[in-house]
Parts: sequence; C-alpha cells; structure tokens
Amino acid sequence: MNTDAKHEWQVQDGLQELFDDEYSRPGKQYLLPYGTPLTLSDFEPHRFHSDGVMGWRIDAFDWDGELTTYVIKPLPGRPRVAKAYKTYLPVLLGFSDRHLIPLKCQRVDTRLLVPVDRVTNWCDWILRQDAYYRTAPQENPGDESLDDLAATMKKLERDITDYISGEENLGTFKTVKAFQDWLDWVLASSPVSAEVFQVWPRQMGDGMPSSDLLTMARATWTGESDGGDGTVLDGSEGILMLDEVSFSSDLTMRSWLHDMGRTNMHVGLSVKASGGQFTGYEAYGCIPWVKLQQAAKLTRNTRRRSKWWGVHVLKTDLAMVFPSFNTNVFAEVDEDGLMTSINPWSTFVRASFHFARDRYEREFGRWLDPSTELTVEELDRGVAWAEAVARGEHPKLADFPR
Repeated sequence: MNTDAKHEWQVQDGLQELFDDEYSRPGKQYLLPYGTPLTLSDFEPHRFHSDGVMGWRIDAFDWDGELTTYVIKPLPGRPRVAKAYKTYLPVLLGFSDRHLIPLKCQRVDTRLLVPVDRVTNWCDWILRQDAYYRTAPQENPGDESLDDLAATMKKLERDITDYISGEENLGTFKTVKAFQDWLDWVLASSPVSAEVFQVWPRQMGDGMPSSDLLTMARATWTGESDGGDGTVLDGSEGILMLDEVSFSSDLTMRSWLHDMGRTNMHVGLSVKASGGQFTGYEAYGCIPWVKLQQAAKLTRNTRRRSKWWGVHVLKTDLAMVFPSFNTNVFAEVDEDGLMTSINPWSTFVRASFHFARDRYEREFGRWLDPSTELTVEELDRGVAWAEAVARGEHPKLADFPR
C-alpha cells in the first residue's frame, strides 16, 4: 500500500473510531438524523493543498437546499478537534484551499455557533442540514404565491396562520447590534418592535440592577381594563388575574441560570395585537422600563461586553434583563402577526430540551413523518414500545427486535 493510500485508509477508519469512542457509553448510541440517505461512510478522505493535512470531504445539502461541498480539517496535534469549510464549486471541477469558506458549527443542544468543534459534531451538523432540507415541505411550483387571493382563502378555510420563530444562543452574537439585527429579522412580520442594549448595574457586584425591580414574576394587562387590577386578555381563556409571585431581590447570575431552571421560574413577554394596536400582554419576570433606566446605565457600546443584556418592547413599559452568556432567546410570531413572544431562557434548560427532542426525532423519525407508511413489523415494534412505556419502563425503540 503506498503512503497516500495508507493515510486515506487511516483517516476513513479514524472517523468511525472517533464516533465509536464518542458514543461508547451505554445508552449513547449514535443515531443518524432522520431523512438523509448519507452516512458516515460518505465522508471521503481529503488532502488539503496548503499543508497536506488529511481530513474529510462530503457533498450535502445546506439549510437552504444548496448542494455544497464540505471539508473538515483536524487541528495540528488534535485529531478529534477540527475546523470546517465549504465551497459551492463542483468537486469534478476541482478546488483549492483558496476556494474554501470557513464555517461555524451549531451545536444541537445549546444552539451555540462555534468555529472550532469536535469532528463528530461537524459531521453531525452537516448531516442534520442535509436531513432538514430533504424532509422540509417543498413548495409546489404550480401553486400561486401565498399572497394570491385563492391561496389566502385556502389558508382561511383550513385555519392556517403564518408562523415564524427563531432561537439563538447569545454567545453567538459578538455585539448587541448583531443581536438586534437577528431580533429584527424574527419580528419583521409583527407589529411589535424591540430594542436591545447592555445593562450596567449602578450597584456593586454581579446582582441584578436594583433591589426592588424584580418584585413581580408575572404582570398582566388588558386594553379593556387598565385600572390597575392587573388583568390580561390571552386570547384563549379570556381574563387572567395577576399572579403575585416574587423574585428574590438579590437575584444573581448563577441563580438566573441554574435556580430558575430548577424552579420553572420563567422570564418572557407575549404581546397580542390587532390592527397594529396592542390589545393585551402577559409578562413574566419583566422590569418596568422607567425603573430600569433609573437603576442602570443602558448602552449599545460594543467595546466591552456587560454581564447583563436587556430587551425593551417598544410601546410598553416592560423590559427584560438576562445574562449575556449562557442564555438562549426564543422569539416567535404567530397568528399572522397577532401574537408575538420573546422569551430568554437559561441555556442549560434549553440544552436539555433540545437534546431530548433531537434524540426523539431521530429515533421516531419514520413515525413522525406523515408521508411515510409504516410496515406491519414497524407498527408491532411501536405497539410493544408503547406498552413498555405504559408499564413504567424506559425502553428505546432500537431495543425491540426488527
């Protein structure tokens, strides 16, 4: 075997070994993302022209459906850690290192984007993109635009509303401006606008900006009654009365990130609007905007990063303050823009949720796919699994014979 062929064999064999080591613990078997025909064997050995380093190459679809060539390059002396690049040039035409565009890998649990990650994470991230595009509903070229009257009437008949959502780890944003740009994008179809800023507490220490700001975990209001009775029209249950739950006056960053997750204490704001006018909102853990401006210095200065960031929803007296790291912000616009929500969460809480959901979708992808017809054998396995769950067991579908 010549030297080049030997190196290629070692690289290919090493990829499987990396996955075997990563998922060697009991109950941690690697599952491919549902919907992609690609497997680990599709990652081919690739030699980088600049320094001769051996890595891997694969052709796969990205999130937008572009067929892309990805290459993964291990770091010197660290074969388990790598950077990755992409090029849209067809492999048959050839490409050199100068055609490569550096990428960031989004972790499946924390949603954090990082330029350097484990080789196994890079491979899985590429396969997830390919699976996402292949399983996403494709628009029928024969259909008219959703703006067309007939299409709009069809949506009304089927009670379909437009929905957009996004979630990002704040560690992904280098500046509050980058966070502002992302939030503006998510809220583009909503009458709700929000401004983001850095929060510099006037008090010493890393506690929240004031001792009396977070005195109410839930504040509610409705346009029908603003007489101070604290009610809200939530669109489903009608009027909700104020729930008097108090935050600690010395809420620290550690308690925000860890204690709130354990106690299910929630921070967030949902706004209901009609005709561009707010008709009600429901707020958890929000701070009066006037008080926040008095208790802290608010800036959009990008030279230094504050420990705390904040969001103020315009046309309201409500703001939210949360750590600028280890926080995920989830924003959504539903009901054709009538309902808008912004919710900051501890990354540790969201990571557990995303990890469990991802594993579930990989294991039960065929069951969740409405375009798939299950075989009799698969249905029998599913029934056996459900019966085991009903008995209080915690089985995995893969444990049942095929």
